[in-house]
Amino acid sequence: MEFNEIKEKAIEGTQYRLKKKNIENTVDLIALHLTEEVGEIMAQIMNGKLKRKEIDVKNIGEEISDSIILLMTLSKHYNINLEKAILEKIEDVRSKN
Repeated sequence: MEFNEIKEKAIEGTQYRLKKKNIENTVDLIALHLTEEVGEIMAQIMNGKLKRKEIDVKNIGEEISDSIILLMTLSKHYNINLEKAILEKIEDVRSKN
């Protein structure tokens, strides 16, 4: 599956879930939810580092996926070609080395 196909499926899924719950898909909501997801990733990492419990790699994968979906949704709000932006950023990072 191509990047833009994944992006569109992800956005459609998010919009469907929010519409079903009668929640408006605002930039503020997306940003807040993204912060929550990144916090969950960090909690897993810190739990592993502090030896509180083993890192749940499956859960981290889910949280990273949630974060990427939210970033894709946020990019749509701002009409950003995310694939192009990522490729440009990769080239920018490479050129600095």
